[in-house]
Amino acid sequence: MQKHKYLAAALTLCVMLTACQGDIGSKSGIPGLTGGKESGQEALPQSKEYVSENGLYSITMLDGFQQSEMSIQANYSMMGLESPEGGPNLSCIALGGAKTGVPGNQGELTSLEDYADRISEILQSDNQVTFNWETTEELAMDGMVRGLAKEGEATYSRSKGSAYSIYGESESGYYALLVMGKPSDVEDAKKVMAVKELEGALELGTKDFLFAMTAVLDSVNGGSVIHTAKMLNDTGSDLGQVAAGAKNSLSSSWEVEDKASLQEMKDWLITEGHHQNAIELLEQEYGIGPEASREELIEKTQNDPNQISLLAAYDARAAFGEAGIKAWDLSRVGTIMGFGYAAGYCTYEEALDGMLEAAKIAQQSFGSWEEFNQSYLLGYAYWSEESLEDPDSSAAERASIIKELEAQANGPFSVDWGITLEKDW
Repeated sequence: MQKHKYLAAALTLCVMLTACQGDIGSKSGIPGLTGGKESGQEALPQSKEYVSENGLYSITMLDGFQQSEMSIQANYSMMGLESPEGGPNLSCIALGGAKTGVPGNQGELTSLEDYADRISEILQSDNQVTFNWETTEELAMDGMVRGLAKEGEATYSRSKGSAYSIYGESESGYYALLVMGKPSDVEDAKKVMAVKELEGALELGTKDFLFAMTAVLDSVNGGSVIHTAKMLNDTGSDLGQVAAGAKNSLSSSWEVEDKASLQEMKDWLITEGHHQNAIELLEQEYGIGPEASREELIEKTQNDPNQISLLAAYDARAAFGEAGIKAWDLSRVGTIMGFGYAAGYCTYEEALDGMLEAAKIAQQSFGSWEEFNQSYLLGYAYWSEESLEDPDSSAAERASIIKELEAQANGPFSVDWGITLEKDW
C-alpha cells in the first residue's frame, strides 16, 4: 500500500517546522551542544504542565518553554516546546492522541513498541535527525496501561547529543514525549518528564464518524487529504503541492473546477449518484426486477461485459433494498469535500458540513458499519467492474482493508453507528 504523497510531505513539514523553532530550544547543531545552564542542581528542576491545544493530553516538562502545536489528524497532534533564551539547550517534541489517529497504517501497530518505532520513523523522515536507541525499559506511568522509556543518542547533521523518550499507552490512545540535547540538560528533563491523557478526551464523536466513512480510501492512500490540508493551514503554510494535486484530482476525475461545481457534485452523490445509475441499468436496461433470481441474471448476461456490475447492483439491492450501493456514493462525499477544502473551493467548516449531510443519510439508510461497508464494496465492484471474488482485483484489496479495519479494537469503525450526529465545529 503506497504512502500518500500528501501525508508524507505534510509530516516532513510538521517535523521541520517544529525543529526550526530555534531548533526547539537549541542554539546550534543538535539541540544543546553549546551554551545553556549546567547540570548538577541538587533540587528537582522547576517544571510545568503543558496542555495540548486539542485537549487530548498534557505533558510535564521543564518550566519556561514556549509551546506550539499542529494537528496531524482530528484526534492526534504534535506539540513542540521551544527553549527560552538562556534556558536549557533541549529540543522537545510530544505526539499523542487516539490509536486510530497515528500517522500511517494503524493496523500495523500491535504494541507500544511498534508505536515507539513509528514515532522514530516519523521524526527521522526526510530530516537530518537520526536516533540510536541504546536501552529500552518498562516505565510505570500514571493513567497508562503500559509505559516505555528509551535512551540513547541523537545525531543532527554532524552534531551529536543525548536523547531520551517516554511512551504511554492508554486503552484508546498512544503518547510520546522526546527530548534531545546536551547530556546534562537531558538528565534534568528526565527528572520531571511525564505524559497524561486528559479525562474523557478520546470519547468518539461526530468527527470520528465522518472520517470513518472515508477510512478505506484513506488507508489506500496512506493518509487523509483533509487532515493534511488542515495541518498545513493551521501552521500558516502554503499548501503548494497538496492544493495543486487536489485541484487536478477534482478536475480530471470529477469535473469539479470551483465551489459551485463542488457543491453540485456533492448534491449529485447524495441524491442520485451511481446508486441510481445501478438501479436503472439493472431494471430499465436489462429488465431485472426484484422478483428475478440471481441465477436468471447470470444466465441472461453470459459473456456480457456488464455482468460484474449487474451482479454487484443485484446483490446490493437484495441486501439493502432501495439503499443499494448508496454507501459508495456517500463515502465519496467526504473525499471530494476534503479535496475541495485542500483546493480552496470551500472552508474546513463547509467541508465538514457536507460530510455531516452525507453521514446522516448513511445512518438512515443502513443499520451498522458492517452494512455500510458491504454496500460500499458492492458499489466499488459496480463502479470498477471488478469482482470481489477475484483475489487479484482491487475490489478484493478493498475488502481486505475493510476486514482489517473492522478487526481493530480501536479502529475507525469502533465509533458507535447509532451515535447522535451533530455539528460540533
